[in-house]
Amino acid sequence: LQRNPFDADGLEQLLEAIEVADPAHPPYGVDVRLWRRTCTLAEALADALAGDEQPDADVAQQAAADLHDLLRPFI
Repeated sequence: LQRNPFDADGLEQLLEAIEVADPAHPPYGVDVRLWRRTCTLAEALADALAGDEQPDADVAQQAAADLHDLLRPFI
């Protein structure tokens, strides 16, 4: 989504991940602050693309870049 914020498969995967992710319960071994920030950025990305208003590619790309930078050391 960082390069193509309107990628339907990427958006679908993001929405599925958000649905099962609970910001209050990080996966085993994941720092609580990292997990919460990850969930916040994922929500911002989803809202920019699939919120109530028109999709905002600029906001989506920035949120995707921030999420990528946050998680890069772990993937």
